[in-house]
Amino acid sequence: MGKKIQKKLEFDKPTACIKCGSPLEYIGIGYYRCTDCGEEMKDKFCQIKEYLEEHPKATAVTVSKDLGIDLSYI
Repeated sequence: MGKKIQKKLEFDKPTACIKCGSPLEYIGIGYYRCTDCGEEMKDKFCQIKEYLEEHPKATAVTVSKDLGIDLSYI
């Protein structure tokens, strides 16, 4: 079961810049930077992590609604 979860998480990483479509480079722990325009992006894990740091008592349903991330991912 662990491999199934790991495989799902790999598909949720951004692969191209939302502004210019260029490839992204991994900066670290959920952060990515466009190789051309420098736009920074976060993967879903990073978005959830930052949200929970600001809202430590948030439920999974609240996180899902506020971030627009499917509850099954959370």
